[in-house]
Amino acid sequence: MITQPIEIGKFGRTHALNGHIRVFSYTDPQENIFTYQPCYIQQDDTFTLISVKLIRATKQGFIASIKDIDTPEKAQKYVDKIIYIEKSMLPVLKQGYYWHDLVNKDVYNLSNKNLGIVTALHDNGAHDLLLIKKGNGKLLYIPFIDQYIIKVENNIITVDWEYED
Repeated sequence: MITQPIEIGKFGRTHALNGHIRVFSYTDPQENIFTYQPCYIQQDDTFTLISVKLIRATKQGFIASIKDIDTPEKAQKYVDKIIYIEKSMLPVLKQGYYWHDLVNKDVYNLSNKNLGIVTALHDNGAHDLLLIKKGNGKLLYIPFIDQYIIKVENNIITVDWEYED
């Protein structure tokens, strides 16, 4: 039974006639998604245990097999499903943060102005971006780099960022 699910990837469309399926990884490095076994998918309100094996890497992600899935028809039920692991499977980081640990934190600037709440993070290729939703519903992106992130403590992220509504 999974108690603290963490998203680590997503299944894409089926591939070929042998039940293989595309996998998009949220891990860093991306191929680490296959080191987290077992993993789970959510079906309705329950999590189902699955075993996923790397077949090969592609430019857009990976081709994988799911244990006991050997036809495109069987693989079809996994298309667009999120892949989860138990949070306790993640290694303890010596430095840095897991994205899921930053979501829902309040963001304040150096003037102690509440800029909003982190709703998601995105990788723009150069660095990670905090997506912050302000109280008025507006969205704000702040680069998650040392130049702007002063500290992450408890449930607050302090940033060097001025923002006018």
